Amino acid sequence: MTESQENDICNFIKENREKKKATGTKSVICYAGKINPKFEEKSLKTKLMWCYQFIKRNGFSIRRVSHIGQSIPEYMNTLKDSFVKEVILKRKKMNIPYDDDYTIINMDETPYYLIMGIDTTLEFTGKKNVDILSSGLNPYRVSVILAVVGNGLKLPSLLILKGEPWKTIEKELRGLPYVRDKSMFIYSQRDGWCTSYIFKEWIKEIFIPYEKEYGDKCLLILDKASGHISNESLSFLEQKNINFVLITAGMTPICQPLDIAVNKVFKDNVKLLFEKERLYLDRLNNQIKLKQARLNFVE
Repeated sequence: MTESQENDICNFIKENREKKKATGTKSVICYAGKINPKFEEKSLKTKLMWCYQFIKRNGFSIRRVSHIGQSIPEYMNTLKDSFVKEVILKRKKMNIPYDDDYTIINMDETPYYLIMGIDTTLEFTGKKNVDILSSGLNPYRVSVILAVVGNGLKLPSLLILKGEPWKTIEKELRGLPYVRDKSMFIYSQRDGWCTSYIFKEWIKEIFIPYEKEYGDKCLLILDKASGHISNESLSFLEQKNINFVLITAGMTPICQPLDIAVNKVFKDNVKLLFEKERLYLDRLNNQIKLKQARLNFVE
């Protein structure tokens, strides 16, 4: 390799790293073979020896990746810009001032297993097998509808239990003080998902009361979950004169604030609270354990 060719390879690495692209020894060897056909004819062992010497003399080092980000494809940027424009136009049509954060609301439902899976545990160094016993509660999933206002205010949450509506556990949970005073709401659904019926209940019990309390019409931002965009749900939104903007499918990681900044924090906090109850739950039999876990989740 000539000095100018090595400088060319250095620039190739520099440009890749500025774009956050991974560049390993194989990338360097392939690029070197591209700019120097004679180098391509050498054995793999010779190529690797040259590559490690090149790395050393040019001030590079092989590093472990500390963070993996994701670049947004150009078409997603276009969809994002289109979504933002739609929100701005909707707010203008509603005569909402640009700096009014009280009239824009994002809602989303997120699933949660009553006891999340455990990937790590403390163990004595050198032990060959690291086994744990399951609590038996992992298959029981619930969904939680969360909603935040543009100013950071959290609206009451709605918990969807997996099971037949109005069974004993739902009735018992609805008797809790913070459910009676409408700090949160409890519903049951066979699969534990937000159906059109539950979505309409959320609108009636949480969204509309906030609009009345604030004294003005609000803009609802929501994704295209089946319970949101069914004919029944869309007709209900029109009937109640609800202003809304739907997030394009696949764009929630970029356009939905709850997905970006709230859902994971919520799950992490609930997981921490459950960890405090683990020793107590482990002493109970499975039937009592499941009932107590659901009560603890609401707490």
